[in-house]
Amino acid sequence: SLSESKYRDHVESSIRSIKDSFASVFFVSIGLMIHWKYFYFNFFRVFLMLIFILFSKTVAMGLCVYLFGGTTASPSNPNSKNSWTSSFMGWNTVPFNVALACGITLSQ
Repeated sequence: SLSESKYRDHVESSIRSIKDSFASVFFVSIGLMIHWKYFYFNFFRVFLMLIFILFSKTVAMGLCVYLFGGTTASPSNPNSKNSWTSSFMGWNTVPFNVALACGITLSQ
């Protein structure tokens, strides 16, 4: 098969440019289909929906990082276990400001 031949790298490099071109055409065509009048006439609704989605994703990601981001393993104690249950139960969670920063970053 072609994937096992010595020409595999040459074929992949040739096809990559075609793949990128088709991806560009796809996203441009989707962008051209957007009804800009809808955004103009419903700017406040679209803006509120955007804020709600970003806020919800920030809370969800921040909560996941806060609850599951802690670890019980440490370099000074190699015998300790890395257990999600200890982090989930609140024994060793990530600080709130770190969880919030991670939630904001991951919500993009």
